[in-house]
Amino acid sequence: MAALTEAAVHPSTRPVATCVICGGPQPAAFKMGQYWYCRCTRCRLTSNYPIPDPDTIEAHYKRKFQAGNYAMFPAFALQYRRIYEDYVRRLSAFVDFRTHPKILDVGCFTGEFLSVLKDAGADVYGLELQEEAVQIANQRFPGRVFQARVEGTEFPQGPYDVVTIMQVIEHVTDPRALVEPCVKLLKPGGILMLQTPNTGSFLCRALGRYWPPYAPVEHLNLFSARSLEMLLSSLRLKEIQVHNHWKTLPVEYVYQMMQNYGPDLRRLLTPLYKLSPAFIRNSALPFYVGEMLVTARKPE
Repeated sequence: MAALTEAAVHPSTRPVATCVICGGPQPAAFKMGQYWYCRCTRCRLTSNYPIPDPDTIEAHYKRKFQAGNYAMFPAFALQYRRIYEDYVRRLSAFVDFRTHPKILDVGCFTGEFLSVLKDAGADVYGLELQEEAVQIANQRFPGRVFQARVEGTEFPQGPYDVVTIMQVIEHVTDPRALVEPCVKLLKPGGILMLQTPNTGSFLCRALGRYWPPYAPVEHLNLFSARSLEMLLSSLRLKEIQVHNHWKTLPVEYVYQMMQNYGPDLRRLLTPLYKLSPAFIRNSALPFYVGEMLVTARKPE
C-alpha cells in the first residue's frame, strides 16, 4: 500500500472541484498516481480530478479490452451469468417477461446480459461504445446493438419498457448526460435499473482510498445512494429503491480482477490466496464490495 501513501500536502495545493450533481464543493480527498479523487461535502459524489481527456480514456479502454479486466469476462461468462439472472429476477417484480417487454441495455459490452434477457422472453436492444465489443454483440444480435452514445441518438425501436445501465454510470464524464436520455427513452411507467459502486457503503468508508472501485480513468464519478437519488429525482423519476448488491463469483475471478481494482489490497491477500486449496479458488461465493442496485419508475 505504500504506493498510494502521500507525503504531507499543504491544504492550499489540493484542488476543490464542483459537484456535477448537487453543485456543492468537492474538496480533494486523496491522490492516486497523477489523479485526485474529490468528494462532495453535501452528497458524497466522488469524482476523478482532473477528468482525463477523451484520447486518454479511449486508449485506456482499448488496452483494457485487449489485456485487462474486460478481457477476463469471456473466461468467466458462465459464472457471471448468475448475476445477470439475478438482475432478471429483480426486474420480474416490475415487468412480466411473458409479454416480451422491450429492453435497452446501455453499455451492453459483448451482449451477455442481453442473452439472459432474451432467454427470459424480452425483446432486447443494446448500446455500446467499444467497437470490438459491438462487433461481437452484433454477431449474436444482428442489427440490435448500436455503437453510439445515448445522448443525441435516435432509437426507432423505442420507447422501452425497461432501460438498464449496469456498471456504466461510474465510467462517464457527465452522468446526467447519460441518464437523462435514458429516461426519455422509457415508456410512461417504464423502469430504469442501475448498478454501480456506493461511496456511502460501509466498505468504502472502512477501506478509504484502498476501496477497490477507486480506479482513476476507469471510474470517473462514484455515487453514494444520496447523490444517485438526487440525480434520479431531478429527472422526475419515482419509486426509487436502493439495495445493497451482492454478487456470487468465483474466488479466482475476484482475485484476478483485483489486479485492476484494488491492486494494493490484492498484494496483501496474495499469501492467503496461494495457501488456499484449489477447491476454494474454484468455488463461487457471495461477495459484497459496496455496490448498489437501484430501480426507479417513470411517472405515467
